[in-house]
Amino acid sequence: ISAKYAKRFEAVFLCYHPKGPKMTVRTAAKYLRYNTEVRTRDELITKINIACEEIRQNRNQMKSTINSINSNLCQQRRASL
Repeated sequence: ISAKYAKRFEAVFLCYHPKGPKMTVRTAAKYLRYNTEVRTRDELITKINIACEEIRQNRNQMKSTINSINSNLCQQRRASL
């Protein structure tokens, strides 16, 4: 994983992960000492929020894919019985 994404995942963990410290976005931005590519705190917070939204969307897509696979497997089992 690249350093850029590692930093974002760390920020997401600090803010949103159930097992994480549940920091606020601003506290996480301070803790991470901002990003050298980011000039303002608001830019970092925006990037963190974008990364969080991308992760949520990917998680939802994975859940729907898993659900469709499970339903297909159930249908195949029923058909074979």
